[in-house]
Amino acid sequence: MLTRHPPLGLLPRRRPQQTRSITVDGEGPNRPREGRLIPKPEVPCYPVHNDLRLLTAGRGADNGDQDKGLFGIGPAFFTTAGKTALAWAFRASGLQPGAAVLLPAYHCLAMVEPLPWLGLKPVFYRLHEDLSIDYAALEARLDERCKALVAVHYFGFPQDGPRLREFCTQHGLSLIEDCAHSFFGHRGEERLGSFGDFAIGSLPKFFPVGSGGCLVSARRPLPPEPLAAPGSLADLRSLVRDLQTTHYYGRLRPLGPITTGTAALLKALSLLGLGRDMAGLRDTPASLDYGAGRMGGTIQRACNPGEIAARRRENYRTICQALAGQPGINPVKPELEEGIVPYMVPLRIPALRRVFAQLEDRAVPMQRFGQFLSTELDDALCPVSSDLSHHGLQLPCHQSLLPEEIQWMIDRLCEICAAGRG
Repeated sequence: MLTRHPPLGLLPRRRPQQTRSITVDGEGPNRPREGRLIPKPEVPCYPVHNDLRLLTAGRGADNGDQDKGLFGIGPAFFTTAGKTALAWAFRASGLQPGAAVLLPAYHCLAMVEPLPWLGLKPVFYRLHEDLSIDYAALEARLDERCKALVAVHYFGFPQDGPRLREFCTQHGLSLIEDCAHSFFGHRGEERLGSFGDFAIGSLPKFFPVGSGGCLVSARRPLPPEPLAAPGSLADLRSLVRDLQTTHYYGRLRPLGPITTGTAALLKALSLLGLGRDMAGLRDTPASLDYGAGRMGGTIQRACNPGEIAARRRENYRTICQALAGQPGINPVKPELEEGIVPYMVPLRIPALRRVFAQLEDRAVPMQRFGQFLSTELDDALCPVSSDLSHHGLQLPCHQSLLPEEIQWMIDRLCEICAAGRG
């Protein structure tokens, strides 16, 4: 039986962990700025361990090839994160310094960060209101520098894969599917990630691990040698951090003393200069030299893909149904078609600027994909990306959420947004 302590309710935790807000003030394009301390979300934004099953080295039930997601496409090349997988996709595509990469105007900064590491330049393209690609505008952005195109299946909802494939073949572009939001899922009979020359994934968005990315391909060879392993101590440190998060959210509490003791031992070893802490490398080009830890692969193998997909779809529908008709809260993708395995529930909240600080202070779990856009993007290029940068918010729907956590999240969001409209 899973228990939460303290129980979810109107009152916050007596001693919540804190994190630093990235505040947004004023008009114009959003720019990140370190802000005040805020409580850690009361509900986990990303998957955590609900039981011991996912900490074993055994495999989950075999649900057939269709449920393996990106790992069903072929062998995976593991990296430290999704953005380092993207950098390796550029390398594997043969892009040389000075080449340009077509990126969607609606993006996160992690998609842009690897480009200067490799001497590449971004060229942004426009999207329609439903986040599908505007092909007429895309073609107008082409020039002789453009060598690759990155397409995003936003929040798990697919782009038109066959059309993308045809466009890139016609124009001699390497097609890279960004499947950070779509580790699982299909368009018709085709698996997402199978249309591109390469596809990249982000493990923490779909599995209870704190880091890790992967590169796969149905068409092109991957780098021949795996990247350097971070080492056993780094693997153990990552596992301890994952378990600390798990305990914070009321799961596997009997393991708490073991986790605490192991954390203290790792700290002592770190003071002695033993073991590399990979966290300090994640935002640097040095992260390109290392692969994902062994523990990430072990946990991935132990997960049940069919169960992950079913729970995410069920949670997504529950949230959308609860928010239907709520004033001031507009689901961006209210319908969940067959084959879609969602990452999060995307919402548009017109009064978000007024209520965002309250949502943070009440510890509502949320993400704001595309909140900060590249400074190289012309704000007028794509109205939908500019609009969602200011008014877009996403709620988690992952497989680890408990029914009472989902209800608490919905109640707090509706309460705060209703008050913000007054």
